[in-house]
Amino acid sequence: MKGLYRNGFADLRERVKALELEAEQVEQAILFDHAKTIRGPGASIDRRKAIGQNVDQYLRTASASASAPRLIAAVQRTMS
Repeated sequence: MKGLYRNGFADLRERVKALELEAEQVEQAILFDHAKTIRGPGASIDRRKAIGQNVDQYLRTASASASAPRLIAAVQRTMS
């Protein structure tokens, strides 16, 4: 009897997992569509510069020895 009880919960967990994934995909689609309509002071910023600044800020908080130029150079080497 315990085996049947556990299997029922396993099936329920799988269904919940699938529904959560679907909900996240819907949320991402909504956010992506909304992002296309955003117009503000940062809308005219060069994308490469913005990416570099964001990565640099992240790396400064993650590691004192890392920097955006080093990361970008590493990525460019792998793309060549």
